[in-house]
Amino acid sequence: MGLVAAILAVGYLVTGQPWYMVMAYLRYAVWAALGTWVDIVRPIAWRQPPLWPIVVPYATLLVASLLAFWVPLWWVDRTLWVTFGVLYAAHTTINLASNRVTPTARPGATSGRS
Repeated sequence: MGLVAAILAVGYLVTGQPWYMVMAYLRYAVWAALGTWVDIVRPIAWRQPPLWPIVVPYATLLVASLLAFWVPLWWVDRTLWVTFGVLYAAHTTINLASNRVTPTARPGATSGRS
């Protein structure tokens, strides 16, 4: 999706679309590139424990790109704006719930009791 966003950003730029749409797609493409880099190309265990130099730009780019898509919908169609807002809230809730860390016993670890 990041490549698609980058292509759309260039296409929007060439055709003279509003700057805020170009920036929304560029932010999304940069977020996707960062995610690809830290998860696939050079895997880094950055989620647990949080590696803040990666977490902060990752979260900021994600939120900034999604908000850049959401805010202009206010002037396009209020129904779309509300729908996007509801979907964004659901996305955030599910994402936070799925990243909750639950303590588990390590294989081979003992409780210390005899």
